[in-house]
Amino acid sequence: MPKKYTVKDGETLGIIADKFGMPSWKYLYQLNKDVIGANPDVLKAGIVLKIPVIEESLGYQLLRDKGVNPDDYIGGTRYKYPWVPVSFTIANPDGTVYKEFDEKGNERTEFAKKKKYEIKNADNGNVLVTGEISKSEEISVLVPDVKRKLLIVDGVEYQLWKEEKK
Repeated sequence: MPKKYTVKDGETLGIIADKFGMPSWKYLYQLNKDVIGANPDVLKAGIVLKIPVIEESLGYQLLRDKGVNPDDYIGGTRYKYPWVPVSFTIANPDGTVYKEFDEKGNERTEFAKKKKYEIKNADNGNVLVTGEISKSEEISVLVPDVKRKLLIVDGVEYQLWKEEKK
């Protein structure tokens, strides 16, 4: 669950990111686009931002799953990369890129109407990022480093992880 932080007069996303030990202001912007708006340089005092609270990256858990103490493995040096870049292309069930066609059967270069999307943590349902797209190949964002992500585009769910074989 993210922390909340109220922006003070004169603060920038960079200042706030530094305050919370984040490697970039872009992570804050991605998480708070809905309250900040289209321009990350226009930050108003008094708005409440969500601050991600991620104790460890997925890499630490993967080491633990192998029976290794991450602190021993990395000599006690702790690097945190809580957000990872992801890109998605909307595809049909057969794996082909999703396309729309006009009434004459011609392929559209963009969707007739922008599609809303959100990416969720599939394990707890928390929304990681939201936005709109006008083409199938357009989603490229930073999201928290979670194992199982769920992409929802106009109500259609896409599983973004491979099931582990047992």
